[in-house]
Amino acid sequence: MASMIPPSAGSGLDGLPARVALLFVWMTGIAHGLEVRAFDVDTAPVLLAYALAAVAAVAVTLPPRGRLPAAPTAAVVTLGATITVIVLTSPDVSHVVWLFDFASYPIALLIPRGRPLVGGVCLALLIAAGTAWALVSDQTDPSWGRIVSGPLVAGAIGFIWLSTLRRIVGRETSARSDRERAEMLSEAAVAATRAYQDELARVTDESEPVLLDIAGTEYLDEPTQRRIGIVEGRIRDRLRAGDLFHPRVTAAVDTARDGGVRVLLIGGGTIDDEGISDDLADRIVGILELPGLEHVTVRRLPPGRRAAVSAVAGTTGGTVRAAFDHAGRDVGMRPDTSAS
Repeated sequence: MASMIPPSAGSGLDGLPARVALLFVWMTGIAHGLEVRAFDVDTAPVLLAYALAAVAAVAVTLPPRGRLPAAPTAAVVTLGATITVIVLTSPDVSHVVWLFDFASYPIALLIPRGRPLVGGVCLALLIAAGTAWALVSDQTDPSWGRIVSGPLVAGAIGFIWLSTLRRIVGRETSARSDRERAEMLSEAAVAATRAYQDELARVTDESEPVLLDIAGTEYLDEPTQRRIGIVEGRIRDRLRAGDLFHPRVTAAVDTARDGGVRVLLIGGGTIDDEGISDDLADRIVGILELPGLEHVTVRRLPPGRRAAVSAVAGTTGGTVRAAFDHAGRDVGMRPDTSAS
């Protein structure tokens, strides 16, 4: 039950305003005691009880914010128990019953201060002590109802306070989660927009010179056509196989396409893919530079497989199949790799 509210949740009882309010109530009790001449009966214990009540009021309002530490909690319980003993053993309980009521206030305030179990049990013990006094005492003033009403009302207020605090904390937590979720979505949208703009800028940088050349000539010679094909293929590779991007691979692909080789790159990684290593790039470049190469398909395999990249190359001497892991080691071809 002690974890019913988070330690960081403020109940409003951890500062000067709450302390002043409790001490003001304590001062009204002194005025009441003077009015009913409570100090004329068993003077020293009554004075002690009033002093302990003031200390309890201070202890229950001590910082830090949130859950009251163990030391002041134990002090409140001890002080409340001492006041209860003084009151219930007084020769005239009716003159000091206000002290019994006040002793229940700091104990009840332990409940919203994050100590509901301690506060609830101690209030139950106060009620039990008042009931026992009513059963064994021949005094009719105060009545049993009067003696236990203070702890009952204080306990009810304490748990209502705690329930309200929990609802407030729950709403604040939910609102904070909604805000954090909205901020995350906003940041993701900004990052996606920035990535899109960066990619668009790269595509523009690659395609603009070719487009200007096309616009400025009436006849496309063979070198220009090959250049257009290379640029078009590079843009297509970025969109379809960005997880295979590596400067060495890009250069080798451009060279192969310039020589008439049909190159197909197929991506298969995830959005969090870190790309390919230099060693793996070198192995892909080795495939792209095979003698007599006519066509080649390089595929980035999905996560969870032993091989990171597979390659199927058609050469004048036959078909070459290979597969490499993330470190560029040859791991051979699985039977279903080329079909999956």
